[in-house]
Amino acid sequence: VHPVPPGFVVAQMDSVFSDLGVDAIKIGMLASASIVQSVARSLGDWLPRLGQPPVVLDPVLASGRGDEFTTDDMISAMRDLLIPQASIITPNSHEARRLALFESDEDDMDLAACAKHLIDLGCGGEQHGNGFVAGARLGLVDSQDGSLIEGQRAQAVDVGARVDLARAL
Repeated sequence: VHPVPPGFVVAQMDSVFSDLGVDAIKIGMLASASIVQSVARSLGDWLPRLGQPPVVLDPVLASGRGDEFTTDDMISAMRDLLIPQASIITPNSHEARRLALFESDEDDMDLAACAKHLIDLGCGGEQHGNGFVAGARLGLVDSQDGSLIEGQRAQAVDVGARVDLARAL
């Protein structure tokens, strides 16, 4: 992963947001705390001008092999600056636990508790799953009443289940 300068990321956002109609915003992997901070600042400036479109935060924190892309500063910046601006976040179970600052990555850990914690940070709702395989547990937590709606993951159509979910939203 080669992180680009934060100013370059903001310039890309400015170019797209000033030139195109924006119905929704999807944020994927951000390579550093400074990029997270810059994206959050730019969102804060642009969202009111764009009419508050939904923001889907797909916090890619590790590779499919498990190689971590994050630092504690980056996790803090996501929690403090990006999650409060997100309409929904789409972490897998490991990412949900990292962002909620839960220590364990045990399968029996209550992911609904992670979701509630992340919603309490200001997010509009949270979806989580265990990996990307068909049939894995999938849940959506309602930010209004904290109810957990669970179902079976559908086979991803294109590049991944979370990307397909973000597209649908």
